[in-house]
This record gives sequence, C-alpha cells and structure tokens, in this order.
Amino acid sequence: MPRFDAEVVVMPKPEVADPQGQAIEGALARLGLTGEVQARHIHVGKVFRLDLEASDRAAAEQALHTLADRVLANPNIETFQLKVSSH
Repeated sequence: MPRFDAEVVVMPKPEVADPQGQAIEGALARLGLTGEVQARHIHVGKVFRLDLEASDRAAAEQALHTLADRVLANPNIETFQLKVSSH
C-alpha cells in the first residue's frame, strides 16, 4: 500500500483570543525585542506530522481531513490546513 507524508497545521481562528500569542507579544516587549522589528498578532498553533498508508492520495487526504476535523482541531475555535505528499 502506498505511503504518504502528512501534516496538519491547526491554528486559532483570527477572531478567537489567543492568550499564548498575547503572552509572547508581552515577553518580546519585556525583553526589549521591539526595536526595528515589530511582531504583532502572534498566534500559537499546533503541527501534527503523520506517516499514512492508504490506497491512494485521495483516500489519504480524506482520512486526514476526518482526523483533523474530529480529533486534532476544535472546529468552533480553530482552523486547519492539510498537506499530503508521496513518501
């Protein structure tokens, strides 16, 4: 059966408060790292990497979408992006 490298990137929706991102913004200011470079609207997410075996790429993508939608991300407050490539 073909193998695929898969990746799911889960991020908070833009309208959802991200306390971790806000904490990082505050830490940058406290460390004095706000001179010439400004980092704003920081969002902290999660990356999941998987090695999938599936009959074909379409089956791998469908299974990954189902996994991301039902297990890896909370669709009420998070979005996700999928990437599937041949192994």
